[in-house]
Amino acid sequence: MSASPAFSFKVMTVLVRDLPMYQLSNKQLLVLLTYIEQDVYDHSRQSVAFALLKAILQRRIQAEEVHGLMEKVATMSIENEHPHIRSQCREAYLQYVLDYPMQRRMKKAVGFFTAQLDYVTEEGRLSALEMLHSYSAKFPLKTLSHYAGTLFVPIAARLVNDTSPNVRRVAAAGIRSLLEKLDEVTRNSLLSVVLTWCEQQKFATRKLAAQVLGLFADVEKERFERHLPDLLPVLVAEMHPDKFEELTMEDIERTKDHIIYLYLVSLSKVAMACNLVRAPAMQESFGMLCGYAETYLLHPHAWVRLAASQFYGAVFAAYKPEEVATACAPSAKKSSQEYLLTESPSKVRSLTEKFCNQLQPDDVLPEIAEQGIRNLVFLTKVSVRVSREGNDTIYPVDWILKKVSREAHSEVVYDPRCTVKRSNVFKFLAAVSLDLTRPELHSHLELILVPICRELEDQSPSQNEEMKQLANEVTGVVKKAAGVEAFGAALVSLQGKLAGKKMKRKRDKALEMVRNPEAGARKKIKQQQRKKEALKRKKTIQFGKKVKKRKIS
Repeated sequence: MSASPAFSFKVMTVLVRDLPMYQLSNKQLLVLLTYIEQDVYDHSRQSVAFALLKAILQRRIQAEEVHGLMEKVATMSIENEHPHIRSQCREAYLQYVLDYPMQRRMKKAVGFFTAQLDYVTEEGRLSALEMLHSYSAKFPLKTLSHYAGTLFVPIAARLVNDTSPNVRRVAAAGIRSLLEKLDEVTRNSLLSVVLTWCEQQKFATRKLAAQVLGLFADVEKERFERHLPDLLPVLVAEMHPDKFEELTMEDIERTKDHIIYLYLVSLSKVAMACNLVRAPAMQESFGMLCGYAETYLLHPHAWVRLAASQFYGAVFAAYKPEEVATACAPSAKKSSQEYLLTESPSKVRSLTEKFCNQLQPDDVLPEIAEQGIRNLVFLTKVSVRVSREGNDTIYPVDWILKKVSREAHSEVVYDPRCTVKRSNVFKFLAAVSLDLTRPELHSHLELILVPICRELEDQSPSQNEEMKQLANEVTGVVKKAAGVEAFGAALVSLQGKLAGKKMKRKRDKALEMVRNPEAGARKKIKQQQRKKEALKRKKTIQFGKKVKKRKIS
């Protein structure tokens, strides 16, 4: 008998859904809605209750009781603790909004869920975002355009006001979905609003604008180019380094860094989406933005340095190394207003220095090292082509190789367990080897092999097997590019030089022990202590830390 109520609900669902000739009286409808309202809160009968509710909605039965019940369903979609119930509620409510003539109720249907974006629990806010995402996907274009601003502003606000990364991620996806569905006229009006946000006094509003600009570029791709005349003057004003110089309070400083970072990320997206880098009409403003980005390459905040480096990665992607090399020639005629093709030697030198300097910090982020090396590969290719023409207007290849290799060596000396610098330097050396002609590679071969050879011959306890494997792979690339004979000769010569330096250090150390035995003894004690600590660390890594048993007295 316990299954009979559920069976009755299933029968009623079939009658209402599949037999249009069957008409419900108001009294019958009221009874059914009463049962549905009770059963949607009952875990054992929820699925059957929702099936009957959807059948009633499919018939588009008009009654105040239906509208009242759907308001409760909307509330359940936010407040219920079970994800599958929230999902069922959203499905039913979306069906109600799409199938019923909403008229005055539409504003309330949209406003309720935008208001829930401030709900106390993350699950409730995510459910509200899912519902608004469904509106964007299912509303007719005319309806969606009418409510575009009502949807856009509160969803966008989640990007800066919400503490949950999940909510921010879903909000960004929701904005992207909304912009993709809207027509150009409506998108233009929304972008105008965002540009006014850029000039607001509140940091939160400016931070929001900086992030949303990138979403517009993501959606519009090459069509975003039509916004550049309005956008670039705003960016020139807002990204100027002097704009943030007076702000030193810790919270403001952190927000300032975040705004700079977001502007740089959005600028990179704009550069990749449309022809910003080489657009003739935009070169004056774009050149100023490139200058700002260059100052941010050595910013104290790591993520700002990364975003500036990624921006230059987007700039370099628009050029062939040959174009920049031609512009670096002493006799180059000024035929272009493009940033990278005017005063090219000084710009290339400055950028080369800064990307080398980005590798210097001991705790350099892997992302910064990787992007910096990519940029240095491009600049080294430019240097190679400038050298081929017999010019010395920019740093030669040897200079770059020495600077980069020095960072790999410093990592071995000061933090041998870290492999961020060396792994990226080895990849850089492989890329450069593949770009050089064989005679050019022969002239640089010893410099290229120095850090690789050190890694392969390292027998210390801190030796990393993955690094050794990478060094072997890079060695294979260089050997193939240089030829076996030349590679072998360079390797033998280099090993001889390294062995000579090692012997000299040993000899100097022995002489020091004779000249100053006390200092030598102190050094020996320190060396033995370091070996002892290294052995202890190695055993800890291999066998784990032993917990000493406490004696119970």
